[in-house]
Amino acid sequence: MNKGQVLLHLLQAFEAQGIPAVVVGDTRGYPAEIQSDADVVVAPEHLVRMPLLLERVAREQGWQIVQHLQHEQVAHYFVIAWRGATDTEYLAFDVCSNYLRRGRPLLTAASLLEGRVPLGQTGLFVPPPARAFLYYAL
Repeated sequence: MNKGQVLLHLLQAFEAQGIPAVVVGDTRGYPAEIQSDADVVVAPEHLVRMPLLLERVAREQGWQIVQHLQHEQVAHYFVIAWRGATDTEYLAFDVCSNYLRRGRPLLTAASLLEGRVPLGQTGLFVPPPARAFLYYAL
């Protein structure tokens, strides 16, 4: 299993729980090549469910969450580890809801999730192009 497969599995688990999500940032090469952390946006009401949901999915798959930080009021950073073909592999997974600056919303999760579009044939979703660009520019 590689990073892209782990990411796809996580986002499919979200969808199965009724949690729509979008991948934001530079998604070129996804899911085959994930160069840094995977940035994902969910609605604020679902963000609180992330730690337990990720823990359950990790346990079911034989993965481990080796790091979890709530690094902002509305953002959690996870590092998920699993045994690869020859070594331990990792996926850094950053999930957030509204984009806040000094406690004020600059970009809502709803605006990024509304009208989400498939990222080619990957099984991933991204925000509509104009909103994806706005997120990237912020």
